[in-house]
Amino acid sequence: MDIIDVSPTRLNTNASDIGHSVTGRMLSIACSPDGKELYAGSYSNIWTSQDGGQKWEQLTWPQPDPSQFDVPGALGGWSVVDIAVALGWRVEKHPRSLARLTHSGFADVVGFGECGMWVALGNGDGTFKNPHVVNSEFGLEAGGWEVDKHPRFLVDLNKDGLADVVGFGFDGVWTAIGKGDGTFHDPVFALNNLGYNQSWRIDKHPRFAMDINGDGFADVIGFGDEFVWTAIGDGLGGFQEARPVHNNFCFNQGWRVEKHPRFVADLDKDGLVDIVAFGDAGVWTAFQNPDGTFRESNPEPVLANFGVQQGWHVDKHPRFVVDLDNDGFPDIIGFGDDGVWTAINDRFGGFGVPQFTPGLFGYNQGWRVNQHPRLVIDLNGDGIADLIGFGDAGIWTAIGKGDGTFLDAQFVHANLGVQQGWRVDRHPRYAANLGHGKVGVVGFGDAGVWSALGDGHGGFPASNFVLSNLGYGTIVLALTANDLAKGSRGLWRSTDWGTNWTQVHQFTTPINLGELQWAQGSDHLVYAAGGSSLAISADAGATFKDVFPWGRGPATSVNHVAVLQNEPADAFPAIIYALGDSTMFVSFDGGVHWIRDKGPLPQNIGGVTSQAANSNSAHVMVISPRCPLQICVAQNGSSGAAAIYRGDYTRFPGTQKSSWAPVTLPAYLTLDPTTNQVQDSGNVFLATTRRGCGDMLFYGAQRLSFAGDFSRSAAWVGPLEPEAPSDWQRLDSGHADLHGFLLSPDFKAQMEGGNYQPDIGTLWMLGDGGIYRSTNGGWNFRPADNATTLSCMSVAGVAIAGAGVALSLNTGDNDGFYSMNGGQNWSYQQYGGGDNDCAFADPLRPHAIMVFTPRWDTAGNLADHTREGQTVSVYQTQPGNLPDASASGHDRKAVTGPPTLADDEPSRDIWNAGSFYAQRGSRPLVLGLAGEIAPSQGDYIFILNPGVAPNSNNAPVLVRTQNIFDIKHRVEWVTTASGPGQGANVFLQGPPLPEANLGVVQAAGGHANTVFFAGGADPKGQGGPSNTNLWTWTAGAAEWTKIVPAPPIQGQSVGAQAAIRFFVSPYQPQVIYILDSDHVKRSDDGGRTWNVDQNLETQLIWGNNPIQIPISTDDDPTGPAGIGIGEHFDLILNDMKFDPNFFAARFAVGRGGAFMTIDGVNWTRLLHTAALPGRPSSCYLDSFSEATATLYVAFAGRSLVKIPDLLLTIIE
Repeated sequence: MDIIDVSPTRLNTNASDIGHSVTGRMLSIACSPDGKELYAGSYSNIWTSQDGGQKWEQLTWPQPDPSQFDVPGALGGWSVVDIAVALGWRVEKHPRSLARLTHSGFADVVGFGECGMWVALGNGDGTFKNPHVVNSEFGLEAGGWEVDKHPRFLVDLNKDGLADVVGFGFDGVWTAIGKGDGTFHDPVFALNNLGYNQSWRIDKHPRFAMDINGDGFADVIGFGDEFVWTAIGDGLGGFQEARPVHNNFCFNQGWRVEKHPRFVADLDKDGLVDIVAFGDAGVWTAFQNPDGTFRESNPEPVLANFGVQQGWHVDKHPRFVVDLDNDGFPDIIGFGDDGVWTAINDRFGGFGVPQFTPGLFGYNQGWRVNQHPRLVIDLNGDGIADLIGFGDAGIWTAIGKGDGTFLDAQFVHANLGVQQGWRVDRHPRYAANLGHGKVGVVGFGDAGVWSALGDGHGGFPASNFVLSNLGYGTIVLALTANDLAKGSRGLWRSTDWGTNWTQVHQFTTPINLGELQWAQGSDHLVYAAGGSSLAISADAGATFKDVFPWGRGPATSVNHVAVLQNEPADAFPAIIYALGDSTMFVSFDGGVHWIRDKGPLPQNIGGVTSQAANSNSAHVMVISPRCPLQICVAQNGSSGAAAIYRGDYTRFPGTQKSSWAPVTLPAYLTLDPTTNQVQDSGNVFLATTRRGCGDMLFYGAQRLSFAGDFSRSAAWVGPLEPEAPSDWQRLDSGHADLHGFLLSPDFKAQMEGGNYQPDIGTLWMLGDGGIYRSTNGGWNFRPADNATTLSCMSVAGVAIAGAGVALSLNTGDNDGFYSMNGGQNWSYQQYGGGDNDCAFADPLRPHAIMVFTPRWDTAGNLADHTREGQTVSVYQTQPGNLPDASASGHDRKAVTGPPTLADDEPSRDIWNAGSFYAQRGSRPLVLGLAGEIAPSQGDYIFILNPGVAPNSNNAPVLVRTQNIFDIKHRVEWVTTASGPGQGANVFLQGPPLPEANLGVVQAAGGHANTVFFAGGADPKGQGGPSNTNLWTWTAGAAEWTKIVPAPPIQGQSVGAQAAIRFFVSPYQPQVIYILDSDHVKRSDDGGRTWNVDQNLETQLIWGNNPIQIPISTDDDPTGPAGIGIGEHFDLILNDMKFDPNFFAARFAVGRGGAFMTIDGVNWTRLLHTAALPGRPSSCYLDSFSEATATLYVAFAGRSLVKIPDLLLTIIE
């Protein structure tokens, strides 16, 4: 089944208005340390860019089979409030290997990372314990160790049977003795030779660490310019002075790394290693003397094969020196052009006649050094060497016969090969005894470590992903605020660019809001503020530990965190600031001990991150790049005049008190937003340049670019310590509601002559208009492409066979969009009220569509939505044509609303023609039945005064009009007429509504025999008193009849408690669906009896064993700030659509996705929202334009998709 994105984009929409963007609200953004990869979070999903933020793609997953409810690897939760990113491991930077570090006998993993050594101890079954950093040495940032300069080895230096570290550094050789538990003693400088500063080079001088004199202690040997040098180990991690021991096989004798492999091995089994060198003419050897020197080499090679002159090349033909026949004497094996060649040690200083096994792992069989690693190891325990090759399709093996030849190669496992994405320049692969005599392979893949245990016969039955660390892939951490499936909120982690995610932590708060900070330069230290605690990770986010800075004192909160890492390889940050609601805790030892700030902190700082994007972003606190004991904190958003406070902690270590002062700001930013038109919404945010990059401060003050211009906002930039308001400069504008800011790691700028001068780098800015990018320091921002994250309140459409589909897409903060060709192209909708509203249409009257326009007057001018606005607009054209509601259309017929409130009246809703009611299911249309003649002006219904109590002067009433174009005056809506033809354009339907806050209305049964349903669908009472009752009325009835709640009836009905949402079939008034507080229920008799619709419910909640999405009555979860995000779509059932010709065909959308039935009983899933993350808000069914039907699904946070080619079958 196809799911096609038909969203407005910059390519298919003339989107020139910065306040009217085709991309919707973005909440968070982060980039990789090199600034090339970006990740941005919205309400419901994550988007990624691999080109510096110009073009974006959503992270999605394959839609699962309809019988499956899980989406393996998908990100959980929704509302991504913060993100952190780190690059993975690189072959050219980070050596990884296997070694035995403990007496378990199991192979362990060792990685030389960015900031030190990582160790993952083996479990003996092919799995490993979680890795951790064991020292801050031998890494790229931990001492400057570079792969192309500094070989590192794991060998036994002290004869305890366990691996120690030998590293050839700048000044010589360093060692670190293992403790036997996977950790190491502090490194010691062991030898002032064989190092980079002594002119030893990787590309010229092979070096090895191994026992060369038979005493059990590892030594070092190197092939220098003129001589072979050795240094004998002392068994304690040190070495005797290095000395030259041989004057051949070196650079000055013509030996080259890129041509001539050299090995050291005990050829004659005397306990002393000898030299084996593959030269131009063949194989040369030099035997070691008892004094540690080597005998002169023979003038001729001992074997005229395996050399350059015989066609052997390093970049084509791997060669090894290894015991092939279990006699203890090393032999030669080479992977040649046509197969494998071997030469058995003759035990007299030479090798026998080479033997050939054809067709085995050779160059002419397609095996390449730069694609296909080949290993030699005993696979079946007979002591005879066997072969492993990592080919295109996976793993091949060949069992040794013991005579230097091999059995035919067998394909044994379809993984770890080229076709599975494994690359030599990215993914090291090894073979070792992983424990209990089990030889296995270990591969360092994209996402982490894979292993495959051997079966003892040359096969590898299965491979498993065993460690989500030490892989090539970029690590992404995301904090999601809310549950999608039960318990899915919290910290999520991906180690493969966001392809697969694992939940790694959850804070105890019901909504997880906070901030993520990856310690700058560190490869493993991460800090997450989550309100209830500060969570700290020392393993690159694989695990977190909750820390409570207040200790045993009264619990407060940690909403934001700032970290200063002096040097990347430091074991812990120099200082951590944990900010709560006007509280601060400080740690100087990585979070082990905390000191509470006892000084008077400013009020209104440190509030929670706002997922409603109307207060604080995650990043409102920065550490001064000049002094780690100074910070800046932005005042909470929506709390009056803008302010930044500078906190001085220079005396804090002694006094435990900080001092604070306001930062000088432009006068415009300090205007009171309650008396000046300077604020729309959005979040406040702070960002600063890095140390040595200009000392600039960037501030998003939740302020419009210019007073009264509600179409755009701007961030500001100034020096860290501005002396005058004029030191600040306004940057280029973005959408009116800005939410965040990011500087690329290389960003530099400075103030020159009082003017802001950007140097290099990129800025990204977030808002309700999506993502903006600037390459000139923010002087000009350009909107990014392809991020379809509009927060849609509704989608409506009409279709005519042969004429196409007209769509109205109505969004929260970017006005609306209109398409006349089913979403192929879009234009701005005519109504542009800042916050758009909802649209509706009758599929049997495809020449008309209605749009709620509460912020317009009848002339189409922007008006106060309570006093002068409150209109609706009907776009109607001649039958047979589609209406045009675009900005250039001419089909609009404006309709005034009811009388507005007097200036001295308390604010309330005068009718239900607004998104608050439409989002909860209200539908202002009476839809016609097939074959029924509809009123020429349409058939519309509204509730007046929905929040008012009955039996008052403004009692709530249901009114209807079939002459909507004839309404000229507001007072016409206040009517006593009870039906059409009574001289009024508006008439009552039934007596006054029996309760307050029955603002959701639906109609069924067609124009002639209409049945009306009125409900509250308002469990939180946001529109008045809490009301989830459901009432019905039809012509001739004396009063409204309550059908929910309803008591159970033994053997007939389970009853109903609440109509959190209700949906009546417009064509069958007896068919009613409700979302109750405990189940999804259906009535097939107009509400007299109710029963659980188990098939639909099972789909909506992603299965019932167990239930994955709990049935909730809270349609807008309240966060710590006491408000939700302002939408009402956090339910398992948000909208339903019915077909006028196929009554049993029904469609539903909710948190879990989109669903359909063609028989009214059996439901199937069309779209899974874990696979395509989004929050479905509404849908439109087109069953007219084509032979098959198409369902359009609108999302809060994911714009619009369509699902075509749906078959609707008549059920008799």
